[in-house]
Amino acid sequence: MNLQSPPVVRYDVDFGSIPVTPAKARPDPNAPIFAAVEGRVASLSNNECVFQRRDSDDLHVMTHQVLQALDQCREFRSLDDHVARVVGVIPGLAGQGEAVRRVISGLIDRGLLRSDADFLAELRRGAAAAPAPLKALVVRASDRPEQAGALLTSIREHGARFGRRDALVLVDDSRDRDALKAHARLADEYAKQTGASRSYVGPDQVKALVDRLGKVVPEGKATLSALLLGAGASSPGAFGGGRGYNVAMLLTAGSNLAMLDDDYRLPFHRAHGAVDGIDPGQAARFGVRFLADRDDALADGDVMTEDGLALQQSLIGHRLSQVIGQGSSFDIDREQLRGHALARLSHLRAD
Repeated sequence: MNLQSPPVVRYDVDFGSIPVTPAKARPDPNAPIFAAVEGRVASLSNNECVFQRRDSDDLHVMTHQVLQALDQCREFRSLDDHVARVVGVIPGLAGQGEAVRRVISGLIDRGLLRSDADFLAELRRGAAAAPAPLKALVVRASDRPEQAGALLTSIREHGARFGRRDALVLVDDSRDRDALKAHARLADEYAKQTGASRSYVGPDQVKALVDRLGKVVPEGKATLSALLLGAGASSPGAFGGGRGYNVAMLLTAGSNLAMLDDDYRLPFHRAHGAVDGIDPGQAARFGVRFLADRDDALADGDVMTEDGLALQQSLIGHRLSQVIGQGSSFDIDREQLRGHALARLSHLRAD
């Protein structure tokens, strides 16, 4: 038997040429972002103009096309995003991405585009301010002793939990005589149980204050009466017209205060969807929730585990540069600047 090798068959397969599209580079999330500074423009000729920053005397001569490019870079975006926008918006620049990149890079070097790092660094610079001390917890009560008592109980429990002993100023906006007496007793009980100082300020005390101030400034007595005594409506529970708040502001002038209405309770709650930090935009976004009654409202949200009064005092009276320091839960993140123009952030100042 003769064994023969099988024939060798050669296969040649030609797929032709397959075009390969280079993978588009992913944007670098850590790349700096830039926004054009504000300034004034004056025309020099049909082709050139002069640009002056609002915060500088330096003059920058450029073509009108470069000015157009600068105008398209108003909002904080990456260099790549600015290049793509300029190429896509300004006629005649299609396919000239590298040339546009060089122009925008030159504007950055000249200080006409500001980086997020420079903007935030300036906000974080500044001398620390010594805020005024907390004068007292001011409780405004108005014809509801039961609610005022529940608030004072919650304040005592809050103080025991966090080692606080806050002075109390009870501003009594009541018109019912029994409510006035009950509120005065509640203020006395608070002082006995906490060892803290207390002041009770009812209608009689406010009238005496207006009379004393009126003797010093007689031409202002009518205004003082309107601001501190109100119209004198006789029905219990009627709106006080803000006179209780005016009295509180006068009594704590030169100091910080925490103003609590008699339907408040401690501890504070965080609203649904609340997050730490500061929204740099001028238009705050608020959600509205309608609840069946006061008890549902008091139970709504998430109970704060930290001392909400201390949190307030850590912010009130401080400069922005202190509040948004590195590591603070209220710091402004660079990504929050993206899409904002410097003109819309002018309200943010270190001081």
